[in-house]
Amino acid sequence: MLIGSQGSIQTKAVIFTEEAISIPSGVPTEGLATRFFRTGSPLQGALFVLLLWAALYLPNTALRPLYQEEGRRALLAIDVYENGNWFTPAVAGERYRNKPPLLPWMIAAAAAFTGGVNELAVRLPSLLFTLLGALLVFVFVRPHVRFSAALFSSAVFLLSPLVIEKARMGETDMIVTVMCMAALTLWWRGLSAGRLHWHTWVAAGCCLTVAAMAKGPPPLSFFAVTVGATAWAKKRYRDFPGILFSLFLPLAAVSLWAATGYDTGDLSLYAREMRLVADPGSPGAYALRRLSAGVEILLALMPWLAVGFAVFVPKWRQRLEARKDLAEILTVYSLLIPAILLFWVGSRPRYVMPAVPTVAVASGLVWDALGRRRNRRMSQWLLAIVCTAAAGVFAYHAIAVPLLQERYNRERHIAVAIGEALKEVPGPVVAVHLSHNLVYYSGLAARSVTLKQVRGIPPPYTMAAHCGIYARLPAYCDCRWEIFKTIEAGENERYCLARITAADDGESPGSE
Repeated sequence: MLIGSQGSIQTKAVIFTEEAISIPSGVPTEGLATRFFRTGSPLQGALFVLLLWAALYLPNTALRPLYQEEGRRALLAIDVYENGNWFTPAVAGERYRNKPPLLPWMIAAAAAFTGGVNELAVRLPSLLFTLLGALLVFVFVRPHVRFSAALFSSAVFLLSPLVIEKARMGETDMIVTVMCMAALTLWWRGLSAGRLHWHTWVAAGCCLTVAAMAKGPPPLSFFAVTVGATAWAKKRYRDFPGILFSLFLPLAAVSLWAATGYDTGDLSLYAREMRLVADPGSPGAYALRRLSAGVEILLALMPWLAVGFAVFVPKWRQRLEARKDLAEILTVYSLLIPAILLFWVGSRPRYVMPAVPTVAVASGLVWDALGRRRNRRMSQWLLAIVCTAAAGVFAYHAIAVPLLQERYNRERHIAVAIGEALKEVPGPVVAVHLSHNLVYYSGLAARSVTLKQVRGIPPPYTMAAHCGIYARLPAYCDCRWEIFKTIEAGENERYCLARITAADDGESPGSE
């Protein structure tokens, strides 16, 4: 409506078309959630990853008793925490040199905040490294994909079968996986920026040192082969001094630890632990074991290996418009090295766990390409798989673990019964072929040995073992025993506590 110079009123029709409307930039045109997943900041991404990690893995973390090898790690940490045996900690009185002691150090450090070496202290290092791994995946892939795809990659990492298995377990696998990925991330960001300075190699070497001090040198092969092959293929020969230096740091650290407290036989022990000596058996048996290992490796990396597989195939990679050099690096790290490990005689399926983060990165690249190509149905299906897996993991940790407590507590109840029966018994206690979890929960300063090691223990002492062990004892011990307590642990499972004494001259070994 316009007012003329003579005060008369004139009207003018204006037709509003879609092109004529100009919305100010400050006015939101989409939902809050949509804007967050489209244009979120690094801080928002870190917050999302933190919340997802907390929802998946923090519920009832310490509720389940120690299981599998956690008891061994707990006993090592107790020797560090209470006795100060930093470089050669013992497992229930037995010297342990199978692996470098970084994990027991971390558990002992956590024990200072958790009130002792308990379930939370044992699992806290793996939990924190799981969070760090999800953040590293986000940082690695974010420059190459949309914000939502980077979050998708982090979620895929957190929901990978091997991560679900190891994230809440006091083991070395998460430390190794994440620290190898940290070294790869530092190197890749430097290579992408065109500046691989000395501090990049130092930082990568420090990350690899943490990995090596947790499990030994073998996992370094993921970084060494990937970076070395890239430098050779791109004729970046000037990178080799940096590569060698980054590998020298962890090898030097492990060598110094190995030299500390070295004893006769340690060298053969290290060779066995690194799977450098193994009997392949007959060709047929070797092929069957490798076939079984290959199936286990595929299952361990599924379903995300199938999602990201297009990145590893050159023809499909072009359709995704993925960077060639990035795709080649992911292929070496995710496929080539696991394939080499498959044919390594002493390898086990869990040794491919360092490939999990790069498989998650490849999955994010595929999901991003699907979104850019408007293939909404496929991207929505993948998102539904992620959400379903997340709901399943949350339900297990938040609901199923408390419901299964009676089943999980069975071993702890047996250990408590053994501890109560031996509390007032004088003299040393020897646990023969008992799990380290049992020894831990018994609360006794028992020496944990195998049946063969019994031969070197002079009587008298008290033995705790499965009742069936005593029938085999005369072959290993020139002694007499008297069973004074039998603990029923279930159908066909009994534990016997016996007093072991030396056999008199002319007296045959056996029960009194």
